[in-house]
Amino acid sequence: MKNVYITIFILTSLLIVLNAKAQTTGEFYDEETGKTYKTVIIGKQIWMTQNMDIKTDSNSYIFRSYSETDTSVNNAIYGRLYEWETAQDLCPFGWHLPNKAEWEKLIDHLGGKSVAGGKLKETGTEHWTAPNGGATNESGFTALAGAYRFAKGTYYTIGYDAMFWSSTENGRSNAWSLRINFRSAEAMIFSYNKLNANSVRCIKD
Repeated sequence: MKNVYITIFILTSLLIVLNAKAQTTGEFYDEETGKTYKTVIIGKQIWMTQNMDIKTDSNSYIFRSYSETDTSVNNAIYGRLYEWETAQDLCPFGWHLPNKAEWEKLIDHLGGKSVAGGKLKETGTEHWTAPNGGATNESGFTALAGAYRFAKGTYYTIGYDAMFWSSTENGRSNAWSLRINFRSAEAMIFSYNKLNANSVRCIKD
């Protein structure tokens, strides 16, 4: 009987691991903009696997280094960076900017903050600075290190961080963000100035 319980425990654990890694990919066509977005199911959530790249009248930016004159390649790969207020209305109908609890649910599903970042990151060093610690992208989320923009107009370098807004405020001046860094597999949620500009990912309603 003891061996039967051990076998059941092993099989159950294996199913949990397989379920955490399982993913179903798809596409969403936005009739309003004519854009098609790749999507992935992670747990019970459906996420877009690309950063938003919609030009707005104000408060959206394309990463620019000090030496760059043509930034079109950057937004084609990494999408645009948006101030928090602008980020609220970017997602197409049927989708929304994730709140803090939805980011936390994603992190928990992927094994907790110490490993979730690696499971969200694209592998390799094409869009991440080495060593791109712990990157497996087993979730299919394919986070890219698209950097971010400070309110004063300077940019943090591409390749080092992926920064994603949540819709949840933390006081009048700040809102919560998800940050993933090139050094480790960690996924961190912390408060960030609303006037800075981050990447935006959408989650299905």
